[in-house]
Amino acid sequence: KSYDGDTGEILLQSSPSIIYGKSGQIVLETGATNEGDSGSVVVRTGDSASQQAGQIHISNGISDLSQGAELVLESGASLSQSGGDINIASGDGHYTAGNIRINGGISRYQVGSDIRIVSGSSQHRNS
Repeated sequence: KSYDGDTGEILLQSSPSIIYGKSGQIVLETGATNEGDSGSVVVRTGDSASQQAGQIHISNGISDLSQGAELVLESGASLSQSGGDINIASGDGHYTAGNIRINGGISRYQVGSDIRIVSGSSQHRNS
């Protein structure tokens, strides 16, 4: 806690691989349960009374000689009920609300990327 300055940062990082091999994986996971809900994972910045609250930035590293890595955002599946939703919402605002932007990538030599929105299908359709 700090009353007159910045607070410390926390760095969670695996060691680099200098010559060959992969760098280490970081897994943040709650435990499983047989009865009741498993725990949640919450990533949130603190509030700010006088300035902008902190950003949350999720990105992959740059691949030098190989294809860039995927960023996967996937909700939970269910074996007996409905699968989990993915909700994307911009922030409310006193003057204007935040925007939602989806941008395709830029290519130096070939065509740019596609943006595809595909709805789900049903294996068993009710009549």
